[in-house]
Amino acid sequence: PEAAPNDPVDSGSTSETQPRTSLRGRLGSAPRFRTTPKEVLIARFPLAVYVPETDSTTWHKIVAFGERALRLQADELRKGELVSVVGYEHERTVTDKAGNERKEVELFAAVIKRA
Repeated sequence: PEAAPNDPVDSGSTSETQPRTSLRGRLGSAPRFRTTPKEVLIARFPLAVYVPETDSTTWHKIVAFGERALRLQADELRKGELVSVVGYEHERTVTDKAGNERKEVELFAAVIKRA
């Protein structure tokens, strides 16, 4: 499948400079979808990954662009479903309503499959 225009996962700089990250976990909610002004579909969802060594759960923010987001829309994933995600970590700075800046790490998904 072809990448969507401006798809960060398929841009050479992301995939060539960062190692892939693989996660397996459950959706914290159904994916939320939106379209950018350039008509690129974006899907976002939280992923809960159980870590047996510490008997805890870590949460990850997953983002899919273009064709990957379209496939997610067609798959109709629901909260609690088990999925495997492979992608690249991306860090960005966000500003909350109070004006405080903080860093967020998201995983730009290259592959998303039901596990």
